[in-house]
Amino acid sequence: MPARHLSHFVLALLLVTPGRATAQDSLADFYRSGTIRLVPEFEVTDTDLPDEVYFVGFEQSWSTSVDADGNIYFADFDADHIKVFGSDGIFQRTIGRSGSGPADFTTPYFTTISNNRLVVWDMGNTRFCILTLDGELLHTRPLDRGAEGWPNRLQALPDGRIILHSHKSHPDNPREMELEMLRLYSPEMEYIRTIHERAAQVSKWLPEGNRGIPRPFAPSLQWALLPDGRIALGFGEEYRIEIHDVDDGLISSFSYDRPRVRVTESDREQWLAGIVWSQGGVVQEGAPPYIVRHTEWPRFMPAFDLIIADSEGNLLVHAFREEEQEERFRYRYYDAFATDGTLLGEVTLEGEGRFPILGAPVRDGCFHYCLVSEAGEITFIRYRISR
Repeated sequence: MPARHLSHFVLALLLVTPGRATAQDSLADFYRSGTIRLVPEFEVTDTDLPDEVYFVGFEQSWSTSVDADGNIYFADFDADHIKVFGSDGIFQRTIGRSGSGPADFTTPYFTTISNNRLVVWDMGNTRFCILTLDGELLHTRPLDRGAEGWPNRLQALPDGRIILHSHKSHPDNPREMELEMLRLYSPEMEYIRTIHERAAQVSKWLPEGNRGIPRPFAPSLQWALLPDGRIALGFGEEYRIEIHDVDDGLISSFSYDRPRVRVTESDREQWLAGIVWSQGGVVQEGAPPYIVRHTEWPRFMPAFDLIIADSEGNLLVHAFREEEQEERFRYRYYDAFATDGTLLGEVTLEGEGRFPILGAPVRDGCFHYCLVSEAGEITFIRYRISR
């Protein structure tokens, strides 16, 4: 039985299971209960695709966008095209082809839907492409690397304007610092203004080697777009979240008093082991000796490293906790807040499903995720947040 059909069968069983969530339950109710699960609504693998189409590359969930009819647009960056699925997960078509011409893509990295048009960051061609939902190219706009830096994420507001999260070297200290920016654009990707900008110290410069090394566990700007178009900005140096209007600025802010988690020897070993580098064209895993010798370790982890806004406007915040220290990358523990700062609950994510470590756009209580097996096989999943 294909994976997609199996998932629908599993979901049907869940609907008749005692103790399941009811139609009246809200996501806030789930969080107040203290536990949530991610229930797969469908799964798509290569066996569900036409013979000439298959999953090649994948990226985090910002590669995926959903239009007003529920159709799903997935940027498969190694295939150099956009895969389109119906709201039921059934494959429909592809958009684009490999190349650098007007209708081509080279490593399309992430997408968003703005005013019923598909906006794609075409990373290999360093440009933004704006297309109809049928795949007709309307126009392209090259990246202004000097002003815009390098894109991290693209997301459209309800009114069609677009937020670009990007980073670039800090002009005063380019060797050790970066500027993280949230910039506001028109639906045609014309720059309007900067919403937020912050300096972040991301590396340590070694004069004797004339090179820099990364700073471990450096806090980065976390943000999430609320359903009404407001933005939640999170600051990991302290447990503080600000709610902003893109036009009027800061609306409110709140903090949460959670003890900070110390960086352990296990954290240091895992961080060093996760570094991938190359020498003489040979890719090697694990930090080279000069990084091991010169790395400066912070005493504490950031207060948090992920904010997810759900489809009701609540916030799920992944804060570091001691009980998760050995399984940190599984992302099982969250603090849930209303946007006024009211704590809804400390939530444990049970079961096998996980939120992407870079967050996900949540629509009608669901989000999309690419799961990669140890054999490298890709499964495209829609999860529903449930009790």
